[in-house]
Amino acid sequence: MNSSWDNSTFTWYSIDSAFEVTPILKFWLFLVFDVYAIICTIFVLYHLLSERQARNALHNHIPIILLFLASAFEWIDIPFQLQYFHTGIVYPSTPILCLIWWFIDWGFYYIIAVLLVFASFERHILIFHSHLVATRRKRLIFHYVPILIILLLMCTFYAVAIFAPICESTFAYDENLCGVHACYGTIPFFVTVEQLVFGAAPICLIAIFSMTLLVRVIRQKHRIHGAIQWKKQLEMRCPPSLLFDASYQRCEWPGAGVQTPNNRLRSLRNKKDQNNIKKKQMNSMTTLKQENTTVSSVNKVLMP
Repeated sequence: MNSSWDNSTFTWYSIDSAFEVTPILKFWLFLVFDVYAIICTIFVLYHLLSERQARNALHNHIPIILLFLASAFEWIDIPFQLQYFHTGIVYPSTPILCLIWWFIDWGFYYIIAVLLVFASFERHILIFHSHLVATRRKRLIFHYVPILIILLLMCTFYAVAIFAPICESTFAYDENLCGVHACYGTIPFFVTVEQLVFGAAPICLIAIFSMTLLVRVIRQKHRIHGAIQWKKQLEMRCPPSLLFDASYQRCEWPGAGVQTPNNRLRSLRNKKDQNNIKKKQMNSMTTLKQENTTVSSVNKVLMP
């Protein structure tokens, strides 16, 4: 099974059938689900932030941050997609819009992945080593500082990769996401860090931390004969983060879907070659048109 893409339609081929998802259908699908997502995000954020106990609970801090990051997709990224599906071009067609779009689409995506890793690991601390967050100083060291470091490092990485003049990006305003990739995708260091450290590692670590947590809870429950306090702790601390983990795993794991650095570099080079071919074709057509115009003018002069 494979798929093919052009500027007007997305065609998905299978053994038994083939169907096309037109831009107008994609527009309405994205619009409906985005509106639904915005409503759900506002509803959940309201309940997490309006209640003091929920707002101050350590296990809710990562989900709150994730919801704010998701809001950036819902209010900025998806509307850009809708505008492209509606008109067929990126508007306004400016480099700064494309850079901001890339920063949100790629940067926030991988920030969410790394935060989910920390949330999966922190659940072990909250349930089995709660003494590490018993005081204000310990909470600062083991909870707030790691979150702040993740956000600062990840934002700095993508700010340098996308906005710094380390390479020259090509902006394709007639393609979705301005051509999908920024030029940092041609630099092996950035590609390796992104795809292995931010991409592959979180998928494995989230699965490991989640499964080991489940095993530890079951073993502890059997050891203390199912004491109620462990059941309460599991119900209180696990579900919000487990929901995010499960959603992330369902989306990421099936393809083992991490694009290797070599494959990404190859795809970017192929895209660059295709753009060069298009430019050569356009130049050839322009030259041919000019020659035809010159010949026509000469013939008019020579005609009696």
